[in-house]
Amino acid sequence: MIRVYVVVEGPTEEKFLKLLVSPQVEKKKVQLFPRILGRPRHKGGNVNLPRVIDSVYRTMMEDQSAYCTTMFDYYGLDPEFPGRKAPLHSSTEQKALEVEKGLREAIVGKIGDKHRPDRFIPYVQMHEFEGLLFSDPAALADNLERSGLERSLMKIRESFATPEDIDDDSINAPSKRIIALFAEYENNKVSFGPLAAGKMGLTVIMDHCPHFRQWVKTLEALG
Repeated sequence: MIRVYVVVEGPTEEKFLKLLVSPQVEKKKVQLFPRILGRPRHKGGNVNLPRVIDSVYRTMMEDQSAYCTTMFDYYGLDPEFPGRKAPLHSSTEQKALEVEKGLREAIVGKIGDKHRPDRFIPYVQMHEFEGLLFSDPAALADNLERSGLERSLMKIRESFATPEDIDDDSINAPSKRIIALFAEYENNKVSFGPLAAGKMGLTVIMDHCPHFRQWVKTLEALG
């Protein structure tokens, strides 16, 4: 089995990977090991470059025959993060690629050629994890046990080319849109989010979210 460590932003992403993505890539002989960003007692959140470099570097040095990737919300990145200040009219894909390019350069600079920097696969979630949940508004509403929200969720989804295009600002981020309709989500993200994703299934999410799909395909190809 090919081992891949995934440095993630928090427990929501960790649970999502274990529930949906791990079973998928294991079919290709790839095993995922999610790790929450940071050191003991200081894990999760605050996604700035020094913390990311520290977590990724330690992970890659601990197991030098394994790969390492990331799963951070674009919305939650430190504004000074490499590539975060993309031109305002950049496409979602362009914004993601700029951040991933900057992160790759930073990690390669830290690791050096000696330790196979090709083992690092940067990935940033556009614009945040909850964007994936708009792949199937009906399943999301059902999971929240609020079937009456389906129309409102679908209206949001239909306003964008893909779920990954839903705004990244503090008012219109995907999670903020869900919370505006269902306040309980704010304190139960770790439970509601991954379970809603599980209800709609990885295939549906990949069909609607091209950048996410490419990442999963890249992980599968390692096997």
